[in-house]
Amino acid sequence: MSLSEVDFLHYNSHILIPEIGDVGQEKFNNATVMIIGLGGLGCPVAAYLAASGIGRIGLCDFDSVEKTNLQRQLLFSENDINKPKVQVIKKQIGKINKRILVDAHNKKFQDLMVDADYDIFIDCTDNMDTKLFINDFCYRAKKKLITGSATRLEGQIIGFDFEKNSKCCLECIFDKSGASQFN
Repeated sequence: MSLSEVDFLHYNSHILIPEIGDVGQEKFNNATVMIIGLGGLGCPVAAYLAASGIGRIGLCDFDSVEKTNLQRQLLFSENDINKPKVQVIKKQIGKINKRILVDAHNKKFQDLMVDADYDIFIDCTDNMDTKLFINDFCYRAKKKLITGSATRLEGQIIGFDFEKNSKCCLECIFDKSGASQFN
């Protein structure tokens, strides 16, 4: 499958990067990514993945937009207060890129009977117990996991490719007994 002229123009900035090119952009267009947590990290992740042309994006969050979200979660406006975050972000990223498919799940990841049909899972949650649950899911399903967190002026990101390597996981670094200190 080759890029259409419209797609070529839309993704031109990526295509001009030698490490991406048109072959890499086609991989983006065929990729599937699940984002769990649509707050301060998940909002920009969703926007950038949509703009990049990720073909199918899953959104998972059980929260509604609050006024306190507006100064750092830029996909939301005052008109969105009390609306489910997944519905607002689905609409917003659809405006960013109409070529993508978006699945919206207004529930906790633990309650979602998610298929392991996504290539990559991106954990943007702010709860260590949830992070460990997502880690365990990806480990068992042999899926790629990127997990990130941000608190005050600090941020962390780590990735695991459980398709290729299952020797180390998030629980190896942060055991369950110490999880409560990160909530």
